[in-house]
Amino acid sequence: MTWLNPWMGLWSLLAVPVILLYVLRVRRRRLSVPTLLFWDEVFEESKPRAWWQQFRHLISLLLQLALLAFVIAALADPLTAGQSSERRLWILLVDRSASMRCPVDIEAIGSGTRLVAVVDEARGIAGRMREWDEAMVVAFSDDAQVMCGRTDDPGSIMKALAAITASDRPGDIARAVAFARSVRAGERILEIVLCTDPQGAAAVEDRGDLRIVTAGHPAPNLGITAFATRPVGESRDRQRILLRVLNNSPTNQSCSVSLRANDEPFDSVFMDLGANTSMTAVVETSLPTGGVVEATFTPDGPDALAADNRAFLAVPPPTPLRIAIVGAGSNLFLREVFSAQPLVRVTHLAPAQADGLTTEQFDVVVFHGHVPEALPPINSLYLSPEQDSELWSLGDTMTNMFLHASADDSPLLRHVSLEQIIVRQARALGPRGGLVLLRSLETPVAAMWWREGHKVLAVSIDLERSDLPLRTTFPIFVANAIRWFEETTTASFGSFQTGNLATLRARRTSGLVAMDPEGNPVPVSETSGQVQAGPLESVGIYTLADATTGDVEQRFSANLLHEKESTTFPQDADALSASETSASIPKGRPIWFILTLLAFALCLIEWGLHHRRVVE
Repeated sequence: MTWLNPWMGLWSLLAVPVILLYVLRVRRRRLSVPTLLFWDEVFEESKPRAWWQQFRHLISLLLQLALLAFVIAALADPLTAGQSSERRLWILLVDRSASMRCPVDIEAIGSGTRLVAVVDEARGIAGRMREWDEAMVVAFSDDAQVMCGRTDDPGSIMKALAAITASDRPGDIARAVAFARSVRAGERILEIVLCTDPQGAAAVEDRGDLRIVTAGHPAPNLGITAFATRPVGESRDRQRILLRVLNNSPTNQSCSVSLRANDEPFDSVFMDLGANTSMTAVVETSLPTGGVVEATFTPDGPDALAADNRAFLAVPPPTPLRIAIVGAGSNLFLREVFSAQPLVRVTHLAPAQADGLTTEQFDVVVFHGHVPEALPPINSLYLSPEQDSELWSLGDTMTNMFLHASADDSPLLRHVSLEQIIVRQARALGPRGGLVLLRSLETPVAAMWWREGHKVLAVSIDLERSDLPLRTTFPIFVANAIRWFEETTTASFGSFQTGNLATLRARRTSGLVAMDPEGNPVPVSETSGQVQAGPLESVGIYTLADATTGDVEQRFSANLLHEKESTTFPQDADALSASETSASIPKGRPIWFILTLLAFALCLIEWGLHHRRVVE
């Protein structure tokens, strides 16, 4: 026998006053009466007795003590040896990924979602738990979130289940199950209840420690699985948009995708998709001031999931690249070759002004000859460096040499022809790490580095004593360098997958707040000179704004774009169970409940004995 609350035994001291109430003598009161004739028999019956005679109602005393013992034992909450060894810790894993927004039965009007169905089933499981068991509630999509720590309070468990809401994030069932299996149950038996849909249940490895609850039937679905944009050629205001739509159904489906830019329609793409196939389309549009591009469609047939029927892109306006040229001196050609690049704003600085430059002031700094003592943490191009640095060391001066590429696949050498270029003078460049771009024979003369949050490019060719600036190769190389420094990914155009963190390149990293499409705040942090917002819960347009004035600094978007999550009708659908499976919960009444019933029964017996004595 195990007692969960053994300190409740202190209440047994109440037995002392109960016994004293039976032992105490009755003190008579003195009364004046006219005659004793009628009181003789009363005196005989109430004649004082010795203390040992006070126990003539021994049955009543024993009932009182038994009542007290049962109440104390119930408060101490005893468990038998079998019950103690069968105490369980239940972990209710509830899937809240995007696919759980699908209806349980797509053909039934008013059918609830899969999430509502599995939450109701989880409530039933929690209601059937035994009193000596504990439970945890964990909601998961691509990450697990503990909604309620281990507790035996049914109210807390029900409240946690009611707080679970569906998201637009993809699901990672394997990660959630691994988290549940890592929970230390101590002396308890760990029981994991996985509440998901049929395809989610089929994706997890069952080691015999899972009780699976499923809701929903495989249903056809059309969804956008790719949506991205890139500038067209050298233009920075015309965008090429890629769109891919998946038909996850056993029959052919068709849809018309409407494309809008800043709420104005600019194109419509009709797609006729075969069973379990996808189709890709590429369209172009002009966005001279940037803006929001939206793709939406209404399927002609049944569609299980609405979250993947739309996608957004936040395209930033083409802002001028801020370039500072340090130490160019009288090299007019060098200044003009940078100024001739589209959407570039050039500032000329003396070497004394180059100390302490930051990314908030310039995007790229070009050092001609001058090398600062400490290389600034900013995108930097070093032309004809005159001294060593932490990234390179300069060697002997070389004259009258030819160049050849050492990294042909580098974007910096795209369309760059090195034929018949004669370098009159250059210094041997000894890079410390990085990637060598150009060599003269075996001697490096140009190298590139990727550092934390910025890039560095160094070219040790003496531009004053070379015909390289006079060739078309040099402006092409400069244009490639500019694009390399401002190189962006899809994320820079504002497209992120739901559930992820949005990493943004902002002009500043402090005093900013982020808002989701519904206007709710999103956590914001600063890392490596960039801003991170998220995780992103829902599909739509997010904003990054000044925390004080509310002025919008940047817009970015989140989309589902997850083929696995859009697959609500897998090709092996026949192998998936479409019915709900209840997790069996052992049943049993705790001992304290039985003791409480016994105590109540003794109260009734004592009440009956008392009234029987009064009647007699």
